Amino acid sequence: MVLVSEAPYRASSDEYSTAWHQLRAELVADGFEVVVVSGSDGSTNALERMAHSARSFAAVRVTPEDQELAADVWIADPSTGKILLHRVSAQGHGREAARELALRTAELLEASVLVLGISHEEAPRPRRFGVWAGAGVFGHPGGVPFAATPGAGFFYRASENVAFELRLMLPATSEESIARDRAEIDQELGLLGLRFETALDEPMFVLASVGYGAYRIGARGKAAPPLVGRSVEQFVSAAAFGAGLGVRILKRKDLDLKLVIREDVIALMPRPVVVFAEAPLAKAGQPMLVASGGLELSW
Repeated sequence: MVLVSEAPYRASSDEYSTAWHQLRAELVADGFEVVVVSGSDGSTNALERMAHSARSFAAVRVTPEDQELAADVWIADPSTGKILLHRVSAQGHGREAARELALRTAELLEASVLVLGISHEEAPRPRRFGVWAGAGVFGHPGGVPFAATPGAGFFYRASENVAFELRLMLPATSEESIARDRAEIDQELGLLGLRFETALDEPMFVLASVGYGAYRIGARGKAAPPLVGRSVEQFVSAAAFGAGLGVRILKRKDLDLKLVIREDVIALMPRPVVVFAEAPLAKAGQPMLVASGGLELSW
């Protein structure tokens, strides 16, 4: 980013105004991100302070002299922390002098970028929104049988490494024996929470998540006489803690496609126990495990 100082005497000087506009246009054309600030005084220290406060690698101020147009250029060397000060000048005050000053100043900044290894490309726009679709497995150590389930989710990235997310694990179905017959068990899970990611621009990244939501387990079936078949269900609260690994498959200017694999540990409160046909049928594992994987698209 380049800071361009707008001096107080701009309005009273046509020569200054021409050179200032020409310089700004030239820097924008060369791909620099230009930020305009109002100059408080004509000192070099003021220019340096403004550049530091804006976290800019360079700052420029046009200064019309008696015989020529000139520009003071402040450049920070990121490797050494040293400050480089330059003065660029052009003979005269006309439009040609203004154009010459703009070109020479832009060339100086371009050369500084090459020498110091600074990139002036605009930072990529963060991918704020994303959707996830995949599949998972409900794991219940000591509880109901393992069951596969489809899954879906949505997230909004609040910052580069933090996102709000909604995850839904859709009905997972399994079977369990009951008295002289069988019952079908289905489970659902919904979580709202935060996830934390690292190195989003790298081919691989690690994520961790926390969430809170609801878990449902139900059973339905037909029992042999004299027992009567029926449907029962139970809802409980669910707190989740998870971790995962992401691999970028496709990267484009406006979207990213990634493969994400996750493992969540779910604490259910209280532990649900489904009674079916006068007997305990389904006891959810405590804790419950959910392994999932799928494709994530962000834009």
